[in-house]
Amino acid sequence: MVETTMTETEEAAEAFSWVGEDGKFSEGWKEHLPEELRGEQTLDTFDDVPGAMKMLVHSQKQIGKNKVVLPTEVSTPEEVDEFYSKLGKPATAEDYKMDVPDELAGVMDADLISKAKELFHTMNLTESQAEALFEFDKARYVNSAAQVEAMEQQAVQEAEEALRNQWGAAYDERLHIANKVIADNTTEENRDEILAVVGNSPQVADFLANIGKKFMEGGITTGISTNTPTPAEALSKADELRSTPGYINGELYKSNPKMHAKITADIRRLTESALPEKG
Repeated sequence: MVETTMTETEEAAEAFSWVGEDGKFSEGWKEHLPEELRGEQTLDTFDDVPGAMKMLVHSQKQIGKNKVVLPTEVSTPEEVDEFYSKLGKPATAEDYKMDVPDELAGVMDADLISKAKELFHTMNLTESQAEALFEFDKARYVNSAAQVEAMEQQAVQEAEEALRNQWGAAYDERLHIANKVIADNTTEENRDEILAVVGNSPQVADFLANIGKKFMEGGITTGISTNTPTPAEALSKADELRSTPGYINGELYKSNPKMHAKITADIRRLTESALPEKG
């Protein structure tokens, strides 16, 4: 019979007591574990055998508790739905939180949003994914509305500039006439819409001002002065005065110097009002 003897290391390990008289692990007990386990912080969460057993049981219970199994080609629809539900897909399409803000209530279509929810649910999107897409769509609507508003403002500014160039000193007067024609011949229901068209179209505004001017000259409408000519009217009137018999050839100057001087002054005044930069 062969007798075996223990090495000093084996004797030391056999002599070490893992648990002290107080039931707690002995001081330095981790040094007797395999080297790769000694630095694990988990070992610092218990200091006796009951504590170690409690952690072991708890860890075993947690294994598979929140486990998500990836679906495969042979997975049932129920298994696929369970997978996406654990990821965050809501139970029904209506559970997606997609509330339209008040400022977009008249822009974003409620029926289209409902269809989007159905699509998101069919695509197995989580609530956070659907919310991100909806926020992106809202931002797109806001940006589009801002661009439309900016374009409308630019159109109004360009229309005003065109009318100021066309009407010159008569701008305020002609605009007042155009607005009076609208006020006298529209209802509250369509007035704002017509005013919007006029604000964007210098041609329409000029047409209404000319119609109103003729109404006032004919006595059909009263209450607004039409004495200020537009640049075109001023130049036309100046040309008309130049065609006064005898003015161009100087005969009027000889026969009636006072009238000639008045016509000359009127021509200068009309020309200056139409072409102020030329003085």
